[in-house]
Amino acid sequence: MTSSAKVTFSYSIKAQTVAPKANPVSGTIVASGGKIKLSTTTSGATIYYTTNGSTPTASSTSGTDVTLPSGSPGTVVTVKAITVKAGMNNSSVSTFTYTIRAQVIAPSAQATVTDGKITRYSLIKLLASTPGATIYYTTNGSEPTTSSSRYNLPYWVTGPKNSTLTIKAIAVKSGMANSTVFTITYTIK
Repeated sequence: MTSSAKVTFSYSIKAQTVAPKANPVSGTIVASGGKIKLSTTTSGATIYYTTNGSTPTASSTSGTDVTLPSGSPGTVVTVKAITVKAGMNNSSVSTFTYTIRAQVIAPSAQATVTDGKITRYSLIKLLASTPGATIYYTTNGSEPTTSSSRYNLPYWVTGPKNSTLTIKAIAVKSGMANSTVFTITYTIK
């Protein structure tokens, strides 16, 4: 028997992109028409997604800021996303589900203001329009979360004269989507 010729095969295995993650995480309660943010650790990759439960492709909507469809309380919205980059295999499909709930009404502020200015040592009251809601606030410009200062008593204005004070606040209630952020800026006189 005669030996056959030696044949060599070489294969190039492409790396796979990292599947997208979502913020807030899957399972979160959101308001109708709420927003989520998608991200991936694969540098230079594009995220494609759907909001109707269908499997995404490179022809689907691309981006990282996703506006969820509107729906009545109790509606479950399914977002599916993939990460795509030239020269790499597409990621596996990430699936995120969100339940729509009624949204807490944003808080408001009450203070004695003259010509858009507030005096030092004035008190600012934050008011929740949704019964039973808790208000969380910041005064450093950051977005408030449930880890921010909890509002219990009127805020005492103590900044230097001619400075500005920006209060950002949210109202939160169990079983409801958090309110939008309420922002108000005062000049201290």
